Amino acid sequence: MEELPKKLQPEDTKKYFSSWENIINNEDDAKLVFHVFQQALKEYGIDLVKNIKVLEIGSGNAVLLDYLRQQGVDVVGVDMKPHGNKESIQLAYIEQLPFEKESFDVILSNFVFDRLYTQNRYLMMTEIARVLKSGGIYLGREEDILIQPINGFNLISNLSEGDLKIYKKS
Repeated sequence: MEELPKKLQPEDTKKYFSSWENIINNEDDAKLVFHVFQQALKEYGIDLVKNIKVLEIGSGNAVLLDYLRQQGVDVVGVDMKPHGNKESIQLAYIEQLPFEKESFDVILSNFVFDRLYTQNRYLMMTEIARVLKSGGIYLGREEDILIQPINGFNLISNLSEGDLKIYKKS
């Protein structure tokens, strides 16, 4: 993905969002991201296709979401502005996830903590922690998460390979 210019001009913003929104735009991209997520989670004894409930936040065009389902992952996808297979994505803001407390074993995301968005990052992380089960893992790829700590929800790994941030709920 291209680096952001220091000062965004309207044409730069359009170019950036056009590439950002389509970061996973085909099955090969989805396969690669699935592999990255699967490998990272294996370090914690988690297999995405073995009896776990997964939430993908920021499902966008649903390419990754659909690929995860094809691989046998029990996954729900949310996005406020889906632009792909809209039937497979629930409409929701990350700050107001429509799920019960401790509903998911794993939460996955790609680029939802982007610096161009104005959402409340602390509230986003609070909601992620709320719907994640105790012992659950949140794995964010290419995320720029700089927030104050949330009690019981800690960064346990910040891998440069794949730009992964891994949080665990105690």
